[in-house]
Amino acid sequence: METRPQATVVIISAISLALSSILFELVSFALLSATLVAVLMYARLRFISDIDSSRVAVERKVLESLPFARQPVPLTVEVLNTGSASIRGSFEDVLPEGCELSGGSNVFEGELLPKHSVTLSYSVTPPRRGTYTFPGLRMLREDAFGMYGDSQMMEKSFVLSVHTQKKALEAARRLAGKEHFEESGISRSVAMVMRDLEFDSIRDYASGDRARDIHWKLYSKMHKLMTKVYRKEGAIQTMILVDCSRSMRVARNGFSKLDHAVDLSLQLSRVLLSGFHSAGVALIDEVSVIGEIPPSLSRTQFPRIVRMLRMAPSCKELGPMPLNPATDERVPQGPEQEQFLAALKALGGASQGRYLSAGLDDLVRTSTTKSKGQKQLFIVISDLVSSRDSVVTGSKICQRTGNRMLVLHTYDDWYGGTDGPLDVTEAERLCENFQSQIGLEAQLRHTGASYLRIGPGDVVGGIVRAVRRGKA
Repeated sequence: METRPQATVVIISAISLALSSILFELVSFALLSATLVAVLMYARLRFISDIDSSRVAVERKVLESLPFARQPVPLTVEVLNTGSASIRGSFEDVLPEGCELSGGSNVFEGELLPKHSVTLSYSVTPPRRGTYTFPGLRMLREDAFGMYGDSQMMEKSFVLSVHTQKKALEAARRLAGKEHFEESGISRSVAMVMRDLEFDSIRDYASGDRARDIHWKLYSKMHKLMTKVYRKEGAIQTMILVDCSRSMRVARNGFSKLDHAVDLSLQLSRVLLSGFHSAGVALIDEVSVIGEIPPSLSRTQFPRIVRMLRMAPSCKELGPMPLNPATDERVPQGPEQEQFLAALKALGGASQGRYLSAGLDDLVRTSTTKSKGQKQLFIVISDLVSSRDSVVTGSKICQRTGNRMLVLHTYDDWYGGTDGPLDVTEAERLCENFQSQIGLEAQLRHTGASYLRIGPGDVVGGIVRAVRRGKA
Protein backbone atom coordinates (compact mmCIF):
# COMPACT_ATOMS: atom_id res chain seq x y z
CA MET A 1 0.00 0.00 0.00
CA GLU A 2 1.29 3.44 -0.89
CA THR A 3 0.47 6.83 0.65
CA ARG A 4 -0.88 9.46 -1.74
CA PRO A 5 0.42 13.10 -1.76
CA GLN A 6 -2.87 14.29 -0.22
CA ALA A 7 -2.39 12.05 2.79
CA THR A 8 1.24 13.17 3.11
CA VAL A 9 0.13 16.83 3.33
CA VAL A 10 -2.45 15.99 5.98
CA ILE A 11 0.09 14.04 8.03
CA ILE A 12 2.60 16.90 7.92
CA SER A 13 -0.16 19.34 8.91
CA ALA A 14 -1.21 17.15 11.84
CA ILE A 15 2.37 16.88 13.05
CA SER A 16 2.80 20.67 12.76
CA LEU A 17 -0.39 21.32 14.71
CA ALA A 18 0.61 18.86 17.39
CA LEU A 19 4.00 20.53 17.83
CA SER A 20 2.38 23.98 17.88
CA SER A 21 -0.14 22.93 20.53
CA ILE A 22 2.68 21.63 22.71
CA LEU A 23 4.76 24.77 22.32
CA PHE A 24 1.96 27.31 22.77
CA GLU A 25 -0.28 25.19 25.03
CA LEU A 26 -3.27 25.65 22.75
CA VAL A 27 -6.05 23.14 23.41
CA SER A 28 -7.78 23.77 20.07
CA PHE A 29 -4.65 22.89 18.14
CA ALA A 30 -4.26 19.69 20.14
CA LEU A 31 -7.87 18.65 19.45
CA LEU A 32 -7.50 19.43 15.74
CA SER A 33 -4.30 17.44 15.43
CA ALA A 34 -5.87 14.47 17.23
CA THR A 35 -8.85 14.63 14.88
CA LEU A 36 -6.62 14.63 11.81
CA VAL A 37 -4.65 11.65 13.07
CA ALA A 38 -7.89 9.78 13.78
CA VAL A 39 -9.16 10.52 10.26
CA LEU A 40 -5.93 9.22 8.74
CA MET A 41 -6.03 6.05 10.84
CA TYR A 42 -9.70 5.49 9.98
CA ALA A 43 -9.06 5.97 6.26
CA ARG A 44 -6.14 3.57 6.32
CA LEU A 45 -7.96 0.87 8.32
CA ARG A 46 -11.04 1.17 6.13
CA PHE A 47 -8.96 0.87 2.97
CA ILE A 48 -7.19 -2.21 4.34
CA SER A 49 -10.56 -3.73 5.22
CA ASP A 50 -11.91 -3.03 1.73
CA ILE A 51 -8.87 -4.68 0.17
CA ASP A 52 -9.23 -7.77 2.36
CA SER A 53 -12.96 -8.11 1.62
CA SER A 54 -12.74 -7.46 -2.12
CA ARG A 55 -13.25 -10.34 -4.54
CA VAL A 56 -12.85 -9.89 -8.29
CA ALA A 57 -13.73 -12.43 -11.02
CA VAL A 58 -12.22 -12.01 -14.48
CA GLU A 59 -13.54 -13.72 -17.62
CA ARG A 60 -11.84 -13.17 -20.96
CA LYS A 61 -13.34 -14.18 -24.32
CA VAL A 62 -11.98 -14.16 -27.86
CA LEU A 63 -14.66 -13.15 -30.35
CA GLU A 64 -12.76 -14.55 -33.35
CA SER A 65 -13.02 -18.32 -33.85
CA LEU A 66 -9.78 -18.45 -35.85
CA PRO A 67 -7.36 -15.59 -35.09
CA PHE A 68 -4.82 -14.80 -37.81
CA ALA A 69 -1.44 -13.09 -37.62
CA ARG A 70 -1.35 -9.38 -38.50
CA GLN A 71 -5.14 -9.24 -38.24
CA PRO A 72 -7.07 -7.51 -35.41
CA VAL A 73 -8.40 -10.03 -32.90
CA PRO A 74 -11.42 -8.75 -30.90
CA LEU A 75 -11.61 -9.64 -27.21
CA THR A 76 -13.86 -8.87 -24.25
CA VAL A 77 -12.86 -8.90 -20.59
CA GLU A 78 -15.63 -8.96 -17.98
CA VAL A 79 -14.60 -7.81 -14.49
CA LEU A 80 -17.11 -8.74 -11.77
CA ASN A 81 -16.89 -7.35 -8.24
CA THR A 82 -18.15 -10.22 -6.07
CA GLY A 83 -17.11 -8.59 -2.78
CA SER A 84 -19.04 -6.35 -0.41
CA ALA A 85 -17.02 -3.15 -0.95
CA SER A 86 -16.78 -0.81 -3.89
CA ILE A 87 -13.55 -0.70 -5.89
CA ARG A 88 -12.32 2.73 -6.99
CA GLY A 89 -9.49 3.18 -9.41
CA SER A 90 -8.53 1.67 -12.77
CA PHE A 91 -8.49 -1.78 -14.35
CA GLU A 92 -6.00 -2.61 -17.10
CA ASP A 93 -5.88 -5.88 -19.02
CA VAL A 94 -2.15 -6.39 -19.59
CA LEU A 95 -1.36 -7.20 -23.23
CA PRO A 96 1.10 -9.94 -24.28
CA GLU A 97 4.56 -8.92 -25.37
CA GLY A 98 4.59 -8.03 -29.05
CA CYS A 99 0.83 -7.47 -29.42
CA GLU A 100 -0.40 -3.99 -30.24
CA LEU A 101 -3.71 -2.42 -29.24
CA SER A 102 -5.56 -1.84 -32.52
CA GLY A 103 -9.00 -0.79 -31.31
CA GLY A 104 -11.12 -0.10 -28.25
CA SER A 105 -9.61 0.27 -24.80
CA ASN A 106 -8.14 -2.24 -22.38
CA VAL A 107 -8.39 0.23 -19.45
CA PHE A 108 -11.38 1.21 -17.28
CA GLU A 109 -11.28 4.05 -14.75
CA GLY A 110 -14.03 4.65 -12.23
CA GLU A 111 -15.90 2.93 -9.42
CA LEU A 112 -17.05 -0.69 -9.56
CA LEU A 113 -19.93 -1.26 -7.14
CA PRO A 114 -20.45 -4.54 -5.27
CA LYS A 115 -22.12 -7.30 -7.34
CA HIS A 116 -21.65 -5.22 -10.47
CA SER A 117 -19.46 -5.82 -13.50
CA VAL A 118 -17.72 -3.85 -16.21
CA THR A 119 -16.73 -5.10 -19.67
CA LEU A 120 -13.61 -4.06 -21.55
CA SER A 121 -13.90 -4.44 -25.33
CA TYR A 122 -10.83 -4.04 -27.48
CA SER A 123 -8.79 -5.72 -30.21
CA VAL A 124 -5.11 -6.61 -30.48
CA THR A 125 -2.95 -7.34 -33.51
CA PRO A 126 -0.47 -10.22 -33.07
CA PRO A 127 2.62 -9.80 -35.28
CA ARG A 128 3.13 -13.46 -36.21
CA ARG A 129 1.84 -17.01 -35.83
CA GLY A 130 2.16 -18.63 -32.40
CA THR A 131 0.81 -18.45 -28.87
CA TYR A 132 0.48 -15.26 -26.83
CA THR A 133 -0.09 -15.25 -23.06
CA PHE A 134 -2.16 -12.54 -21.38
CA PRO A 135 -0.56 -12.32 -17.91
CA GLY A 136 -3.66 -10.97 -16.15
CA LEU A 137 -5.52 -7.86 -14.99
CA ARG A 138 -3.70 -5.01 -13.26
CA MET A 139 -5.80 -3.18 -10.65
CA LEU A 140 -4.77 0.31 -9.40
CA ARG A 141 -7.20 1.21 -6.62
CA GLU A 142 -7.57 4.07 -4.15
CA ASP A 143 -9.57 4.67 -0.98
CA ALA A 144 -12.74 6.77 -0.69
CA PHE A 145 -10.79 9.84 0.52
CA GLY A 146 -8.11 9.61 -2.19
CA MET A 147 -5.35 9.37 0.41
CA TYR A 148 -4.06 5.84 -0.11
CA GLY A 149 -3.46 3.69 -3.16
CA ASP A 150 -2.75 0.02 -3.85
CA SER A 151 -1.62 -1.96 -6.90
CA GLN A 152 -2.73 -5.55 -7.44
CA MET A 153 -2.24 -8.06 -10.25
CA MET A 154 -5.02 -10.55 -10.91
CA GLU A 155 -2.81 -13.29 -12.35
CA LYS A 156 -5.39 -15.15 -14.38
CA SER A 157 -3.36 -16.00 -17.46
CA PHE A 158 -4.95 -16.65 -20.82
CA VAL A 159 -3.29 -18.14 -23.91
CA LEU A 160 -4.26 -16.89 -27.37
CA SER A 161 -3.34 -19.25 -30.21
CA VAL A 162 -2.82 -17.36 -33.47
CA HIS A 163 -2.74 -18.97 -36.91
CA THR A 164 -0.62 -17.95 -39.88
CA GLN A 165 -1.49 -14.93 -41.99
CA LYS A 166 -4.94 -14.92 -43.53
CA LYS A 167 -3.52 -14.49 -47.02
CA ALA A 168 -2.12 -18.04 -46.80
CA LEU A 169 -5.63 -19.43 -46.32
CA GLU A 170 -6.97 -17.29 -49.16
CA ALA A 171 -4.13 -18.49 -51.39
CA ALA A 172 -5.04 -22.11 -50.54
CA ARG A 173 -8.61 -21.55 -51.72
CA ARG A 174 -7.42 -19.98 -54.97
CA LEU A 175 -4.97 -22.82 -55.63
CA ALA A 176 -7.68 -25.42 -55.09
CA GLY A 177 -9.31 -24.42 -58.37
CA LYS A 178 -6.11 -24.05 -60.39
CA GLU A 179 -3.51 -26.62 -59.36
CA HIS A 180 -3.90 -30.38 -59.52
CA PHE A 181 -1.60 -32.71 -57.64
CA GLU A 182 -2.18 -36.40 -58.26
CA GLU A 183 -0.40 -39.48 -56.99
CA SER A 184 -2.04 -42.76 -58.00
CA GLY A 185 -1.52 -46.25 -56.73
CA ILE A 186 -3.28 -49.33 -55.41
CA SER A 187 -6.25 -48.27 -53.31
CA ARG A 188 -8.44 -50.62 -51.30
CA SER A 189 -10.92 -47.96 -50.34
CA VAL A 190 -13.58 -46.41 -52.52
CA ALA A 191 -11.69 -43.87 -54.63
CA MET A 192 -13.30 -40.82 -56.19
CA VAL A 193 -10.82 -40.83 -59.06
CA MET A 194 -10.96 -44.35 -60.50
CA ARG A 195 -8.98 -46.03 -63.26
CA ASP A 196 -9.99 -49.19 -65.10
CA LEU A 197 -9.75 -52.43 -63.20
CA GLU A 198 -6.53 -54.30 -63.95
CA PHE A 199 -5.98 -58.07 -63.82
CA ASP A 200 -3.78 -59.00 -60.86
CA SER A 201 -3.75 -62.76 -60.14
CA ILE A 202 -5.74 -66.00 -59.89
CA ARG A 203 -6.83 -67.78 -56.72
CA ASP A 204 -9.02 -70.70 -55.74
CA TYR A 205 -12.75 -70.20 -55.95
CA ALA A 206 -14.43 -69.15 -52.70
CA SER A 207 -18.11 -69.22 -51.87
CA GLY A 208 -19.69 -65.91 -52.81
CA ASP A 209 -17.44 -65.11 -55.80
CA ARG A 210 -19.28 -63.70 -58.76
CA ALA A 211 -19.76 -65.97 -61.77
CA ARG A 212 -18.29 -63.40 -64.13
CA ASP A 213 -15.02 -63.46 -62.18
CA ILE A 214 -14.53 -67.22 -62.65
CA HIS A 215 -11.79 -68.20 -65.10
CA TRP A 216 -13.84 -70.58 -67.28
CA LYS A 217 -11.00 -71.35 -69.68
CA LEU A 218 -8.89 -72.73 -66.85
CA TYR A 219 -11.78 -74.85 -65.65
CA SER A 220 -11.70 -76.89 -68.86
CA LYS A 221 -8.01 -77.62 -68.30
CA MET A 222 -7.77 -77.96 -64.53
CA HIS A 223 -11.33 -79.15 -63.79
CA LYS A 224 -11.23 -76.77 -60.88
CA LEU A 225 -12.95 -73.44 -60.33
CA MET A 226 -10.52 -70.53 -60.22
CA THR A 227 -11.36 -66.87 -59.60
CA LYS A 228 -9.73 -63.94 -61.35
CA VAL A 229 -8.54 -61.19 -58.98
CA TYR A 230 -8.53 -57.56 -60.11
CA ARG A 231 -7.05 -54.51 -58.59
CA LYS A 232 -8.20 -50.93 -58.81
CA GLU A 233 -5.90 -47.99 -59.20
CA GLY A 234 -6.92 -44.66 -57.73
CA ALA A 235 -5.84 -41.68 -55.66
CA ILE A 236 -3.79 -42.91 -52.71
CA GLN A 237 -3.89 -41.50 -49.22
CA THR A 238 -1.50 -38.62 -48.52
CA MET A 239 -0.04 -37.63 -45.16
CA ILE A 240 1.78 -34.30 -44.72
CA LEU A 241 4.41 -34.48 -41.98
CA VAL A 242 5.55 -31.09 -40.64
CA ASP A 243 8.84 -30.92 -38.77
CA CYS A 244 8.38 -28.69 -35.69
CA SER A 245 11.86 -29.14 -34.22
CA ARG A 246 13.86 -26.31 -32.67
CA SER A 247 15.83 -25.58 -35.83
CA MET A 248 12.56 -25.10 -37.73
CA ARG A 249 11.27 -22.68 -35.09
CA VAL A 250 14.19 -20.24 -35.34
CA ALA A 251 12.95 -16.97 -36.88
CA ARG A 252 15.16 -14.47 -38.66
CA ASN A 253 13.80 -11.10 -39.69
CA GLY A 254 10.36 -12.16 -38.49
CA PHE A 255 10.21 -15.25 -40.74
CA SER A 256 10.90 -18.90 -39.93
CA LYS A 257 11.01 -22.22 -41.74
CA LEU A 258 8.14 -23.51 -39.61
CA ASP A 259 5.92 -20.57 -40.63
CA HIS A 260 6.66 -21.41 -44.26
CA ALA A 261 5.99 -25.11 -43.62
CA VAL A 262 2.61 -24.32 -42.04
CA ASP A 263 1.62 -22.20 -45.05
CA LEU A 264 2.72 -24.91 -47.48
CA SER A 265 0.87 -27.62 -45.54
CA LEU A 266 -2.29 -25.53 -45.49
CA GLN A 267 -2.20 -25.00 -49.24
CA LEU A 268 -1.04 -28.51 -50.18
CA SER A 269 -3.83 -30.15 -48.18
CA ARG A 270 -6.38 -27.89 -49.86
CA VAL A 271 -5.08 -28.78 -53.33
CA LEU A 272 -5.09 -32.50 -52.50
CA LEU A 273 -8.62 -32.47 -51.09
CA SER A 274 -9.93 -30.48 -54.06
CA GLY A 275 -8.60 -33.26 -56.33
CA PHE A 276 -10.36 -35.91 -54.22
CA HIS A 277 -7.13 -37.07 -52.61
CA SER A 278 -7.55 -38.29 -49.05
CA ALA A 279 -5.19 -36.03 -47.07
CA GLY A 280 -4.08 -35.62 -43.46
CA VAL A 281 -1.50 -33.69 -41.43
CA ALA A 282 0.81 -34.48 -38.53
CA LEU A 283 3.03 -32.18 -36.44
CA ILE A 284 6.25 -33.78 -35.23
CA ASP A 285 9.06 -32.49 -33.02
CA GLU A 286 12.37 -34.11 -32.05
CA VAL A 287 10.91 -36.86 -29.90
CA SER A 288 7.17 -37.25 -30.43
CA VAL A 289 4.06 -36.51 -32.46
CA ILE A 290 2.45 -33.25 -31.34
CA GLY A 291 -0.82 -33.85 -33.15
CA GLU A 292 -2.23 -35.88 -36.02
CA ILE A 293 -5.22 -35.74 -38.35
CA PRO A 294 -5.55 -39.05 -40.28
CA PRO A 295 -6.22 -38.86 -44.04
CA SER A 296 -9.87 -38.43 -44.94
CA LEU A 297 -12.15 -37.03 -47.64
CA SER A 298 -14.89 -35.78 -45.35
CA ARG A 299 -16.32 -32.30 -45.76
CA THR A 300 -14.91 -31.23 -42.41
CA GLN A 301 -11.38 -32.47 -43.14
CA PHE A 302 -9.91 -29.14 -44.25
CA PRO A 303 -11.24 -27.18 -41.21
CA ARG A 304 -9.78 -29.92 -39.00
CA ILE A 305 -6.42 -29.59 -40.73
CA VAL A 306 -6.53 -25.80 -40.26
CA ARG A 307 -7.15 -26.24 -36.54
CA MET A 308 -4.37 -28.81 -36.28
CA LEU A 309 -1.81 -26.55 -37.97
CA ARG A 310 -2.77 -23.87 -35.47
CA MET A 311 -1.18 -26.10 -32.81
CA ALA A 312 2.29 -25.71 -34.35
CA PRO A 313 4.75 -24.32 -31.75
CA SER A 314 5.66 -20.65 -31.65
CA CYS A 315 8.87 -19.44 -33.27
CA LYS A 316 11.77 -17.72 -31.54
CA GLU A 317 13.48 -14.72 -33.09
CA LEU A 318 17.25 -15.22 -33.16
CA GLY A 319 19.89 -13.21 -34.95
CA PRO A 320 22.63 -14.74 -37.12
CA MET A 321 25.51 -16.34 -35.27
CA PRO A 322 28.83 -14.51 -35.76
CA LEU A 323 31.87 -16.31 -37.09
CA ASN A 324 34.79 -17.05 -34.76
CA PRO A 325 37.91 -16.20 -36.82
CA ALA A 326 40.10 -18.47 -34.70
CA THR A 327 38.08 -21.66 -35.31
CA ASP A 328 36.09 -20.68 -38.45
CA GLU A 329 32.94 -21.83 -36.63
CA ARG A 330 29.68 -20.14 -35.82
CA VAL A 331 29.35 -19.22 -32.16
CA PRO A 332 26.05 -18.56 -30.35
CA GLN A 333 25.13 -14.96 -29.66
CA GLY A 334 23.25 -14.66 -26.38
CA PRO A 335 21.71 -17.22 -24.00
CA GLU A 336 18.80 -18.11 -26.31
CA GLN A 337 21.06 -19.40 -29.07
CA GLU A 338 23.20 -21.23 -26.50
CA GLN A 339 20.11 -22.96 -25.11
CA PHE A 340 18.95 -23.82 -28.63
CA LEU A 341 22.26 -25.47 -29.59
CA ALA A 342 22.53 -27.21 -26.22
CA ALA A 343 19.04 -28.67 -26.66
CA LEU A 344 19.93 -29.98 -30.12
CA LYS A 345 23.06 -31.67 -28.79
CA ALA A 346 21.20 -33.15 -25.83
CA LEU A 347 18.43 -34.56 -28.02
CA GLY A 348 20.60 -35.92 -30.75
CA GLY A 349 23.89 -36.65 -29.15
CA ALA A 350 25.51 -34.49 -31.87
CA SER A 351 27.69 -36.84 -33.82
CA GLN A 352 29.37 -35.24 -36.82
CA GLY A 353 26.58 -32.73 -37.19
CA ARG A 354 23.83 -35.36 -37.31
CA TYR A 355 20.96 -35.41 -34.83
CA LEU A 356 18.46 -38.13 -34.13
CA SER A 357 14.70 -37.74 -34.10
CA ALA A 358 12.25 -40.47 -33.14
CA GLY A 359 8.87 -39.01 -34.02
CA LEU A 360 8.78 -39.10 -37.81
CA ASP A 361 9.95 -42.63 -38.57
CA ASP A 362 7.73 -44.03 -35.81
CA LEU A 363 4.70 -42.35 -37.37
CA VAL A 364 5.61 -43.71 -40.83
CA ARG A 365 6.08 -47.19 -39.41
CA THR A 366 2.78 -47.09 -37.50
CA SER A 367 0.88 -45.66 -40.46
CA THR A 368 2.16 -48.29 -42.89
CA THR A 369 1.30 -51.04 -40.41
CA LYS A 370 -2.28 -49.82 -39.99
CA SER A 371 -2.79 -49.36 -43.74
CA LYS A 372 -2.86 -53.16 -44.31
CA GLY A 373 -1.26 -52.94 -47.72
CA GLN A 374 -2.92 -49.75 -48.93
CA LYS A 375 -0.36 -47.50 -50.57
CA GLN A 376 0.34 -44.09 -49.08
CA LEU A 377 2.27 -40.94 -49.92
CA PHE A 378 4.18 -39.13 -47.16
CA ILE A 379 5.08 -35.49 -47.82
CA VAL A 380 7.79 -34.43 -45.35
CA ILE A 381 8.50 -30.72 -44.85
CA SER A 382 11.72 -30.43 -42.86
CA ASP A 383 15.10 -28.69 -42.76
CA LEU A 384 16.74 -32.10 -42.10
CA VAL A 385 18.79 -30.72 -39.22
CA SER A 386 17.48 -32.58 -36.18
CA SER A 387 15.30 -34.98 -38.23
CA ARG A 388 17.84 -36.09 -40.82
CA ASP A 389 18.27 -39.69 -39.64
CA SER A 390 14.56 -40.03 -38.96
CA VAL A 391 13.62 -38.95 -42.49
CA VAL A 392 16.16 -41.34 -44.03
CA THR A 393 14.81 -44.17 -41.87
CA GLY A 394 11.26 -43.29 -42.90
CA SER A 395 12.20 -43.33 -46.59
CA LYS A 396 13.72 -46.80 -46.16
CA ILE A 397 10.49 -47.98 -44.52
CA CYS A 398 8.53 -46.62 -47.48
CA GLN A 399 10.85 -48.39 -49.91
CA ARG A 400 10.48 -51.68 -48.04
CA THR A 401 6.68 -51.45 -47.80
CA GLY A 402 6.05 -50.07 -51.31
CA ASN A 403 4.91 -46.64 -50.14
CA ARG A 404 6.12 -43.27 -51.44
CA MET A 405 7.80 -40.28 -49.85
CA LEU A 406 8.30 -36.71 -51.05
CA VAL A 407 10.80 -34.63 -49.05
CA LEU A 408 10.46 -30.85 -49.25
CA HIS A 409 13.76 -29.68 -47.82
CA THR A 410 13.55 -26.18 -46.33
CA TYR A 411 17.21 -25.48 -46.97
CA ASP A 412 18.59 -23.71 -43.91
CA ASP A 413 21.12 -21.43 -45.63
CA TRP A 414 18.46 -20.02 -47.93
CA TYR A 415 16.38 -18.88 -44.95
CA GLY A 416 19.21 -17.37 -42.92
CA GLY A 417 21.13 -15.52 -45.62
CA THR A 418 22.21 -11.88 -45.35
CA ASP A 419 21.92 -9.06 -47.85
CA GLY A 420 25.53 -8.00 -47.48
CA PRO A 421 28.51 -9.27 -49.53
CA LEU A 422 29.93 -12.71 -48.70
CA ASP A 423 33.46 -13.10 -47.47
CA VAL A 424 35.67 -16.06 -48.43
CA THR A 425 35.06 -17.94 -45.18
CA GLU A 426 31.29 -17.65 -45.46
CA ALA A 427 31.35 -18.70 -49.12
CA GLU A 428 33.41 -21.79 -48.27
CA ARG A 429 31.00 -22.70 -45.48
CA LEU A 430 28.00 -22.39 -47.80
CA CYS A 431 29.74 -24.53 -50.42
CA GLU A 432 30.58 -27.27 -47.89
CA ASN A 433 27.00 -27.28 -46.60
CA PHE A 434 25.61 -27.58 -50.10
CA GLN A 435 27.92 -30.48 -50.94
CA SER A 436 26.85 -32.33 -47.80
CA GLN A 437 23.20 -31.75 -48.69
CA ILE A 438 23.81 -33.16 -52.17
CA GLY A 439 25.03 -36.33 -50.50
CA LEU A 440 21.89 -36.44 -48.38
CA GLU A 441 19.76 -35.92 -51.48
CA ALA A 442 21.49 -38.85 -53.18
CA GLN A 443 20.89 -41.00 -50.12
CA LEU A 444 17.17 -40.20 -50.11
CA ARG A 445 16.80 -40.76 -53.84
CA HIS A 446 18.58 -44.09 -53.49
CA THR A 447 15.77 -45.23 -51.19
CA GLY A 448 13.17 -44.21 -53.81
CA ALA A 449 12.10 -40.94 -52.19
CA SER A 450 11.45 -37.81 -54.23
CA TYR A 451 13.38 -34.72 -53.14
CA LEU A 452 12.91 -30.99 -53.68
CA ARG A 453 15.03 -28.26 -52.12
CA ILE A 454 12.94 -25.16 -51.35
CA GLY A 455 13.49 -21.66 -49.98
CA PRO A 456 11.36 -18.84 -48.57
CA GLY A 457 10.32 -17.73 -52.06
CA ASP A 458 8.91 -21.11 -53.15
CA VAL A 459 5.13 -21.47 -53.28
CA VAL A 460 2.81 -24.43 -53.63
CA GLY A 461 2.07 -23.74 -57.28
CA GLY A 462 5.72 -24.10 -58.26
CA ILE A 463 6.20 -27.15 -56.03
CA VAL A 464 3.18 -28.96 -57.49
CA ARG A 465 4.29 -28.23 -61.05
CA ALA A 466 7.83 -29.41 -60.29
CA VAL A 467 6.54 -32.70 -58.87
CA ARG A 468 4.11 -33.20 -61.71
CA ARG A 469 6.88 -32.70 -64.28
CA GLY A 470 9.16 -35.18 -62.56
CA LYS A 471 11.71 -32.64 -61.33
CA ALA A 472 11.46 -33.76 -57.71
